[in-house]
Amino acid sequence: LGNEAFEKISGYEAKDILGKKPNLLKSGMTKEEIYQDMNQKLSNGQKWEGTLINKKKSGLIYYEKASIVPLF
Repeated sequence: LGNEAFEKISGYEAKDILGKKPNLLKSGMTKEEIYQDMNQKLSNGQKWEGTLINKKKSGLIYYEKASIVPLF
């Protein structure tokens, strides 16, 4: 049911994140312009690729190279 790679990287299990927004991973270190670009592209139906600085469940910081595609 869960995503094993996500669980291993983030420390969150599926039960921890079901129904929650992805911003629980926000570290506060990713520039707001990156999120604005991501939201604009996804809202326009475009793919977004970039690097995010996220926070694990334990509080440790990690870099994530992401590729996100909107589903309709």
